Amino acid sequence: MSEQTDKVWAEHLTKMAADFPYPPTPSIAQWMQRKQPPSTPLPVYSRRWRWATAVVGLLVLMLSLLAIPPVRAAVIEFIQIGAIKIFDAPSLQPVPTESQQKLSLSDIGTEVTLAQAQEIMPLLMPTVPRFAETPNVVYQQMLNEREAVFTLVWYGNDDRPQIALTQIGIPSFGIKWASGEQITETAVNDMPAVWIEGPHLFSFAEFAFSDFVTIDTQVLLWTAGNNTLRLEGDLTQAEAVDIAESLR
Repeated sequence: MSEQTDKVWAEHLTKMAADFPYPPTPSIAQWMQRKQPPSTPLPVYSRRWRWATAVVGLLVLMLSLLAIPPVRAAVIEFIQIGAIKIFDAPSLQPVPTESQQKLSLSDIGTEVTLAQAQEIMPLLMPTVPRFAETPNVVYQQMLNEREAVFTLVWYGNDDRPQIALTQIGIPSFGIKWASGEQITETAVNDMPAVWIEGPHLFSFAEFAFSDFVTIDTQVLLWTAGNNTLRLEGDLTQAEAVDIAESLR
């Protein structure tokens, strides 16, 4: 983890701790006055009853705390779409530096043919005229013999990627950090989806709090069956949803 990452992550945790509404501390003196040790050992059933009561009381306390909006925001502050978590973290924004990493297509796997990819995982393809042709490049990430991630890339006339469509067949793949203003909840084929305006931060799930990279473009995330799909490109939200809903 870089020094810059350490700093912004520490600032984020400090802010969360400062905003967390702690309950008032009880009077220890009053508690000690009420505490009277039993003259004889409690029966087994009585001890079990008290233990069950304590557990129920703790659950009630936790539910009460979560009913308070600031507490709920501090505890539940991410959205999950399939294999990707999206955290609302305004303080973890991309900071332009010479060492700032950029996620390039060559970093996301090994180049394979579309036919090779289809043998491992049935891939959905867009049917909108603009991207109805075979992708220019297919990249494969294999985590084991059965779990795979494929990214299909379509290039424009200027030999620059227009869209990258990633199809994720594993339960946990990556984590994104963006501010609330960048995150919009939407839908693809009536299924929950999230639209993220770039730039924002990304890391693979196994490197959750290190090795951040910057995603400069917009990203649409949604699920189809057991797979998570991720569409990245210089698109509007409406264009991205149209492409996503055309997949067959």
